[in-house]
Amino acid sequence: MNYTIRYATLDDVPHIVRLIKELASLTHGKSTLDEAGVKDYLQAADHHILVAQSSGGSVVGLASFVYRKNLYHNGWVCSVEEMVVNWGHQNRGVGSALMEKVLEEAHRFGCVAISLATEKDNQAAQRFFRRHGFTYEALFMEQQLKFREKESGSHLNR
Repeated sequence: MNYTIRYATLDDVPHIVRLIKELASLTHGKSTLDEAGVKDYLQAADHHILVAQSSGGSVVGLASFVYRKNLYHNGWVCSVEEMVVNWGHQNRGVGSALMEKVLEEAHRFGCVAISLATEKDNQAAQRFFRRHGFTYEALFMEQQLKFREKESGSHLNR
C-alpha cells in the first residue's frame, strides 16, 4: 500500500484526535484532546502536524512537532511532540516516511538539532528512533499540572 505524507488540514481533525487517543491507550495514559484542541494546535505559529494518508484515503499516522529557539544550541530546535501510526499500518514504512519528512522539514527550516521523547519502557519506539539517528542525550522528566479553570489558557504577562 502507498502512503502520502502531507501537512494536516482542518479536515483531518477527527482523525488526529483518534490517533492521539490510540497513542494514549498504548502508553497506558489518557488524553483529553478534543477537536477544538487540534484546531488550536494547527493555528499556532511554529506548530505542525504531518499525517500519513493511505492510498484508500484513510489517515493512518501522524507526527506533530514544533520549532523553538534554544539558548544552549544557539539556534532553532525541532521538537517532535507526538508520533503514532495506527496499529494495523505499523511495520510498513509509515513511521519511517513520517520521520524522514520531519527531518527534511527541520533541515529546511534551519534547525540545528531535533529532539524527542518516548516512554522509558517503549523499547520498540526507542529502537525505531535509534535507527533514524537519534541517540540518548538527556533524561526527559515531566510533571502533570492541573490548572484552575480561570487560569487555563492564560499566559504569563511580561
